[in-house]
Amino acid sequence: MMETIQKLIPVIKKARWEKQEAFLRVDHVFIDGREYKSSSYEDCGSVVNM
Repeated sequence: MMETIQKLIPVIKKARWEKQEAFLRVDHVFIDGREYKSSSYEDCGSVVNM
């Protein structure tokens, strides 16, 4: 689970940089109240177009 969390941290940072509300709950990221889902968490391009 720690590997998953480590991969999600850049996603959270990117969302916050884009002035979005983002937080981590267990091993899921929520951005503006919606769960962030991606087949690959390593690809953290713009999170605006989830």
